[in-house]
Amino acid sequence: MLIYMEVDDVDEVFDSQLFMKGVFDDSASEMSRKYGLSFVVVPFATTESKITIKVFLPEQRIPEKNHDEVIAALKANGAELNNETWEINDIKHLDLLSQYTSMLKEVESIVFDPGLIENGVYIQPFRFISSQRKMISDILLSKADSGHANIDLYAEYLGKSNGFLSMLKMLHLRQSVYEIVVEVQHAESMGGILAYSDHSTNWKRESKLPHVNNVEDYVYAIYSGSKTPEIITDTTFIGATESKYISTIKNYKIYRAFFGDKLSSYISQLMMEEHLFYLRRWSEWSAGVLNIHFFSGELFIMRLTKIMREVKEKFPNIDFAVKEVKMVYTPQ
Repeated sequence: MLIYMEVDDVDEVFDSQLFMKGVFDDSASEMSRKYGLSFVVVPFATTESKITIKVFLPEQRIPEKNHDEVIAALKANGAELNNETWEINDIKHLDLLSQYTSMLKEVESIVFDPGLIENGVYIQPFRFISSQRKMISDILLSKADSGHANIDLYAEYLGKSNGFLSMLKMLHLRQSVYEIVVEVQHAESMGGILAYSDHSTNWKRESKLPHVNNVEDYVYAIYSGSKTPEIITDTTFIGATESKYISTIKNYKIYRAFFGDKLSSYISQLMMEEHLFYLRRWSEWSAGVLNIHFFSGELFIMRLTKIMREVKEKFPNIDFAVKEVKMVYTPQ
């Protein structure tokens, strides 16, 4: 096994991307093996700061030949049908991450991308920043060679500025993925970090996990030629909103923080209420304009007008609009 970890990845922020792969004795994996199903896996953060797993299966992806049998199996395992998608919450016995807690302790910041269960095999990609890349690679090698029962671990660097989109291709998702960009003018009126970011400040922000109460965990990459927002460095914010300096990568100063903006959090909340999930969300602030990027499936596109109408009712004084909708991935 050869592991490459370079300081060069998607959005010029994350220096490494890995895939963890395993076969587990859980209900979703069993159904996947038996019926040839492909589940999308989305890790969520709980109120106890633990990571739980939800799996999703679009109704249209259920094979016709054993449709009724699959539906019965889904219901028997507590699945619910919401917006044409079957959803199973908090899968038991799908415990990939605890196998490698010693490795994760040395990761300064980690983003879990969507995973996949196909033919009974669970693949979970993640991107991370760490000053201990060499040690992590050694741990990965030792774990991979230690003969864990039913566990196959591999790691792969995906190349310059291709991390997230290459991950979609690696997973062979069976549904199209769209990027939706919401542009917000005069966003500083919403407070938080936006109120501390003037027009000479440029930053990028990654939402690390969808969170049940929207107290989300973020990574901020602040352009080194910009003024760092005071909310990032002011010690009065130490506490629930504590920020942590990680390192300087290329032209960005990297921080981990727990404050975002009300608008993107509210859109995420509406999506969860509609039982829609997004595969990724990141934002960029430049010249006083906030752009929020969502990566999601076709159902989000179909409900986009309704969601934006509700957002406008919530924030009547904010000038925002859907700037762009484009397909970034289609099944081969």
